[in-house]
Amino acid sequence: MKKNFIKVQTQYGPINGCIKTSVLGRDYYSFQTIPYMKNPVGKLRFADPQPPENWSEPLDCTKEGPAFPNIFFLNNEYQGDLNGVHINVFTNEINPTKPFPVLLWIHSGGVFTGNTFESITGPDYFMQKNVVLVTFQYRIGVFGFLSLEDPELNIPGNAQFRDHIMAMKWVQENIANFGGDPNNVTLFGESWGGISTGFHLISPKSKGLFHRAIMMSGTPYHIAASIFPRRNWALRLCLELGYSGPHDDKHILKFLENADEKEIVLASPKVMTEREKNEEFYNFPFAPMIEPYDNGNAIITEDIVLMLQKAWGNDIDILIGNTSNECIGYLAMIRNVETLNSNKSFQRHIPKDLDLELDSPKRLEYAERLKKHYYGVLEPSIANLDGLVQVHNDTTSWHPMYRFNSARLVYGKGKTFNYRFDYVTENNLFRKFLKIDEIVRGATHGDDCAYIFKMKAVEGENFNLEIDSLAFKGIILMTSMFVNFATYGNPNIEELTNVEWKEATKEEPMKEKLIKVQTQYGPINGCIKTSVLGRDYYSFQTIPYMKKPVGKLRFADPQPPENWSEPLDCTKEVHINVFTNEINPTKPFPVLLWIHGGGGFSWNTFESITGPDYFMQKNVVLVTFQYRLGVFGFLSLEDPELNIPGNAQFRDHIMAMKWVQENIANFGGDPNNVTLFGESWGSCSTGYHLVFSKSKGLFHRAIMMSGTCFNNAFTILPRRNWALRLCLELGYNGPHDDKHILKFLENTDEKEIVLATGKILTKKEKSEEMIIYPFGPVFEPYDNGNAIITENIAIMLRKAWGNDIDILISNTSNESLGYLLETKTQERFDSVKSFQRQIPRDLGLEVDSPKRLEYAERLKKHYYGVLEPSLENMDGLVQVHNDTWKWHPMSRFVRGRLQNGQGKTFNYRFDYVTENNLYKKFTKVDEKYEGACHIDDCSYIFRTKLMESENFKLEIDSLAFKGIILMTSMFVNFATYGNPNIEELTNVEWKEATKEEPMKGLNINEKECKIITFPEYERIKIFDEFYHEQNKILY
Repeated sequence: MKKNFIKVQTQYGPINGCIKTSVLGRDYYSFQTIPYMKNPVGKLRFADPQPPENWSEPLDCTKEGPAFPNIFFLNNEYQGDLNGVHINVFTNEINPTKPFPVLLWIHSGGVFTGNTFESITGPDYFMQKNVVLVTFQYRIGVFGFLSLEDPELNIPGNAQFRDHIMAMKWVQENIANFGGDPNNVTLFGESWGGISTGFHLISPKSKGLFHRAIMMSGTPYHIAASIFPRRNWALRLCLELGYSGPHDDKHILKFLENADEKEIVLASPKVMTEREKNEEFYNFPFAPMIEPYDNGNAIITEDIVLMLQKAWGNDIDILIGNTSNECIGYLAMIRNVETLNSNKSFQRHIPKDLDLELDSPKRLEYAERLKKHYYGVLEPSIANLDGLVQVHNDTTSWHPMYRFNSARLVYGKGKTFNYRFDYVTENNLFRKFLKIDEIVRGATHGDDCAYIFKMKAVEGENFNLEIDSLAFKGIILMTSMFVNFATYGNPNIEELTNVEWKEATKEEPMKEKLIKVQTQYGPINGCIKTSVLGRDYYSFQTIPYMKKPVGKLRFADPQPPENWSEPLDCTKEVHINVFTNEINPTKPFPVLLWIHGGGGFSWNTFESITGPDYFMQKNVVLVTFQYRLGVFGFLSLEDPELNIPGNAQFRDHIMAMKWVQENIANFGGDPNNVTLFGESWGSCSTGYHLVFSKSKGLFHRAIMMSGTCFNNAFTILPRRNWALRLCLELGYNGPHDDKHILKFLENTDEKEIVLATGKILTKKEKSEEMIIYPFGPVFEPYDNGNAIITENIAIMLRKAWGNDIDILISNTSNESLGYLLETKTQERFDSVKSFQRQIPRDLGLEVDSPKRLEYAERLKKHYYGVLEPSLENMDGLVQVHNDTWKWHPMSRFVRGRLQNGQGKTFNYRFDYVTENNLYKKFTKVDEKYEGACHIDDCSYIFRTKLMESENFKLEIDSLAFKGIILMTSMFVNFATYGNPNIEELTNVEWKEATKEEPMKGLNINEKECKIITFPEYERIKIFDEFYHEQNKILY
């Protein structure tokens, strides 16, 4: 061994490894005996694993540590101590150019024995490859599987699996420091290690801790390792050890915590009866079981068959195999009539989960049928053991593998590659160790391990591996196959000449037009649609991302949905929707996440209003979603015990963003490149999320169309008795405290609530204060640990995380033309003509106060001069509405970003007018009014069938179509690269805004696109004057 040392930092402290040379002559780095959990001593002997204490001085990790206490199967001798839980890392490069895939090995040993000594799992062969190999030891036997029913003791069982999970988490947190890729971990194991890998593919606690799996000769359906019945194993063990105390769990645990570990190991096999061993096929009394209670960390909670139906691991790729004659080792066991008699019963081969009692008529019938199936009219004998070997093969390995694969193919979308290891050379070391006669064909259990690990313990003195031998070719074949699968998810390698190895399949003739995708909560079915422009795309609609807000959840913080196992029909609308033209692109697509408009109290994401057709021409994943509106999204009550502080709608948005982070990769999207975008209220919401610390990191760019959090109608509402007013409008006559108000609203018909809400505003609140809806964003009256708005938005903007990400922001050139539709009559005109309603809310001026009246008069003069507003002279009202709602809020927001952040801000002004300005057409605005109206830009990114006339037709060479190409290209380029400059913008150099020119940007017109200082900039400076005079924060 070379004396060179190498130091690596782990999350708990530094370690020293060393350089070794493989049997094939390649140097590699070896780190052994690294702590990944506290040693299980004292109260930790049987408890959930705990992380180790931190250390500061480098640990010597150059030597092999002890085994965990067990009787080692190769020599039948006791070995180990309780310090034998540790992890080992081997790699030929610490700082590779690209991180290596990781192979994480769970050692075998049938629950109760085994270790990771180099003499049995030497890394030499894998060290010829670009891979990081990790092996680890864990608690075995009773130490790993003691299960007590008393929940106060918190020993539910399956602690060994928790040790595995602790090791997996260690890999996630540390392997990058060894040159490994934590996002490409393949869990693998043989025999008990293969069985354990299968359990982790099923257990939700292991989800995401590895990304592929290789299962060698073992699945959770293995007859000797499947879920055990609950018997008094712990008490039996105590009695075997001489215990004479009370038989309750508390005293049993105390006794076992203090008993000598060697005595425990030696006594454990003795607690089984002969019938349990011979007839019921129990290898060991302490093994996986359904936990008697859930301590919040439960691994196995129900029948494995049910868990496998909804297993997360069904959707990752696996490589699974058995050896061709797994149980030849059985021949070594049955050397005489005595051992034959203890092993010949066919009752032992009846699967445990058939739940047939020993000697029951049905079990005896099935045993007889098996005997006849494998022996015909013959009897098992020393001279005729083939039938026992075959049934053992099938019971322990082949039928379990068949069941496991069948379930994956029914319930998941992960690829399953099967293999049968039938390679026999001098390197089949277990076959040699067991002295199997050469006339018996096939590879035995464990033989494949010698082709991936150097196994000095079973090689023999004169073992020599020739480079040109079949044995060496087998090693190259197996290690190349495993590493290629770990790297790319494909076991096909150049050594497999003239072979096309495809994954296992199950015909699904009824799903020709459906596409299945797995989400974190369960599988969904989408469908293929064709866009108006002729391109097919995948559509997934109605995907649950939160529980339905019913009952106690009507106004509360959103909760994640329940998991489901059967694919949901997501071919219709509502909830969250995903659209993409490719599910598995070569490189993940950027994601556009849309928040719909509607003032916080209206609108939806129906395809008739936000059709994805135009975006589906591009390489992008489009996500739209629905959320709680109106009072359901913004009810705010002051009683902290009720936990209804307000702003629940924003929490719904955040829940949707988190769903995208956790699921969008399954749809071909890049969770690290998400652009949040919206129009009107959706844009205001996007601005709020750029400010909210709770939204940090959930998206990476933003596009804001016609709205910021300074919008006069959507800024923070005053706290008034809105909820009580609503209840009274609905006929409520109970107490006026929050508790009774909430109960009433939780049980009132939602339609009645919606219809009544708009009626509670006074005429003055609507006309003079421009409160368009009583329930909107509010300062939360207390912080429930999940607070969204805690102070003035202008103050929050100064320190907003979103100031440091890039945004694209805009208004249309004549936002408030729709205002003309609202003022068709003198009565309606009189209700909106007051300039008091245009005074920004955050100036804090009361209605009819002298200063508010003064500012109203100044605004009137600014926009009308000596004229008076009238039905015939609406221009001034349209302009002041443009400026109060859109341009001044945009100016404040942009200047705030430029003053306090590093993110780029690209401004544009949408002035594009064609027959596709559907909202302008819908509101029947007179053609004499120039410019694009509020929402007109949406019909250039979404197909808006709802507003299309019967005869609407989009010509490919039209200005309308060119506008669609321009806008979608601009958005997708910005979402992809952070740059809205595209080839369609000829002779234009569009730069980000600066402090000196905050309102300079691209004017998008159907005739010409050019860079200008927006004409509204000078006009809106009067609002700045008001803020300065009132000493209020402008930005």
